[in-house]
Amino acid sequence: MKIVQVVGTMNRGGAETMIMNVFYYLKEKHQFVFLINKKKGDTAIGDYDELIRCYGGEIHYIDAMWDVGLRRYLSEFKSIMQKIGQVDVVHSHLNSKGGVIAKAAYMSGIPKVIVHSHAVLKFDGPLLFKLRSYTELLYQKILINRYATDFCACSPKAMDSLFNRENRESKRAFVVNNALILEKCVEYDKAKANEYEKKWRTSGDIKVLGCVGRIAKVKNTLFLIECLHQLHLQDYPAVLVLVGSKQERDYADRVFETINSYNLQNYVFYMNSVADVQNVYPAFDLFLGASLREGLGMVAIEAQAAGVPCMLSVGFPETSDIGMGLVQFHNGFNASIWAKAIINSSMKKIQDRVMIRDALRLSGYDMRLEAEKLEQVYIGVTQDAG
Repeated sequence: MKIVQVVGTMNRGGAETMIMNVFYYLKEKHQFVFLINKKKGDTAIGDYDELIRCYGGEIHYIDAMWDVGLRRYLSEFKSIMQKIGQVDVVHSHLNSKGGVIAKAAYMSGIPKVIVHSHAVLKFDGPLLFKLRSYTELLYQKILINRYATDFCACSPKAMDSLFNRENRESKRAFVVNNALILEKCVEYDKAKANEYEKKWRTSGDIKVLGCVGRIAKVKNTLFLIECLHQLHLQDYPAVLVLVGSKQERDYADRVFETINSYNLQNYVFYMNSVADVQNVYPAFDLFLGASLREGLGMVAIEAQAAGVPCMLSVGFPETSDIGMGLVQFHNGFNASIWAKAIINSSMKKIQDRVMIRDALRLSGYDMRLEAEKLEQVYIGVTQDAG
């Protein structure tokens, strides 16, 4: 079976990692082709490109629909489908752009068209921008309803965000958890993790706080700097590790300017996206997630897979907690309150790998099972939502 995954640049984000984990399990049985939507003129080289080819996948590129116009996008999409040949499934991962992609796949004669919601869609910014964005979303929902054959989401909230009631209640609607390859994430390189910890734990009493995720407004990275500042005002020994790309350059500049203004340069460690993130989490004493909203919050699942306690905003769904007593949710963004909670936290790391693996599996985060669920949809078996 030939399956086209319609994506953006394949960097190490939650949705991209989920797709690669599915690919890991299905690569021997099905051919995966990646159609990467990119800004006109960009090269769109991604973190996962080499691994895609290593797994036997193909990569094709198409200029983004709003850069070239809908008519040209639809024409180019059809041309690429003809070039790929005998496509059985188109699986769109571009959230609110899924309607146009579904129409393009329908026009190309693709028998199964899956639209996947990876986020809780909400638009911030000036009134005109929000008006345009919500108008486009309404248009995309109409196209999704008309042209998609199946409706997928990473969580019930993400399902509600993109699909109308008729779609959500259909037997063709289903949730696929952004799960983990358990044998990879539960076991990690202890020597490498210790190397990271020695780098960050500059003295024995230092608390290593960490956040994995791109530096972007929706991730609320700046708030974490405010929390660290509050901790230092109270003479609490802590460092903050930020792991992720500087996706929004202006926002990232603000983050690092704030670090400098608070004289925290020696207490914040920054790393770009890394291939061995499973070795990073164990070096944390506490994972901090202050996102304004998350479709699922894969990073919180990954942190718990490493046995690391998590302090999360309510922007993370409740399903981010896998039930091991490692998660505290906080409503609101008052840095002094968060700092106090960090100081008073009694959560401890969990070292029992069998317990962690069982908790992940019971919570639905075993990617082997989620990949099998998705494969059944690919080959034509429908199931109830959720």
